[in-house]
Amino acid sequence: MELIWALIISSLVLVHSSKLPDYIEVCKRSDPDLQACIKKSIEDLRPKLIEGMPEMKVPPIEPLIIDEPISTEGTGLNVVTKNLKAWGGSNYTLKNLDVDPLAPKFNFHLNIPHLKIEGMFEVDGKVIMIPVKGNGEITADVYDVDSEVSMKSELVNKDGDQFLSFFGLDLHHLKIGKGKIHIGSMFGREDKLIGDVISSAINLNFNYFVQELKPTIVSTLTQFAVKSANNIVRDVPLSEIFPE
Repeated sequence: MELIWALIISSLVLVHSSKLPDYIEVCKRSDPDLQACIKKSIEDLRPKLIEGMPEMKVPPIEPLIIDEPISTEGTGLNVVTKNLKAWGGSNYTLKNLDVDPLAPKFNFHLNIPHLKIEGMFEVDGKVIMIPVKGNGEITADVYDVDSEVSMKSELVNKDGDQFLSFFGLDLHHLKIGKGKIHIGSMFGREDKLIGDVISSAINLNFNYFVQELKPTIVSTLTQFAVKSANNIVRDVPLSEIFPE
């Protein structure tokens, strides 16, 4: 999910640049209907976000690949997920766009109706008082991912120009409507009975499971989104990203 937020933030910036491919509609900051112009530009970019824009260092979001491990500990359940792939991020809905390039400010409401996730995991701890320790494959279906997103940014003076710099991400009211997780071959055995029992325990208490992981999810989203956005904007002056 973090790459999705990063790509949308990057799109908010990229639609203004004067040095862009022809398929990107430029919105000037003097446009009296700036927010509507930006939203239309992002919608028009959806096919390109799906396949990626290597010339702008923007990777594809179908599937969304998360190479960096996501881990949590200290909540009674220590989980590390690796090599995650997610499908469905391109079906995002963007609302309540609030962009001010001079503040600077990048706020919006994001909803993703369904994410299909596959990857590997290691777990050690307890799920509803049941001891759990093992590793294996994990698949998940997550529905109705919803959040208010605020990208923290500032203007930095360098070589006589101003540059955008992102330094944080706030996810207000992050919610997941429902979900289902399946753990396969968790204990390295042909018998999947124990893994099925643990999967059932997690699914029966899915909201509790998500709450335990939420601090780590937010932290990972922040680190990845900030890094991705800065990779795109760090060498482009504000005067080129947001022309008059």
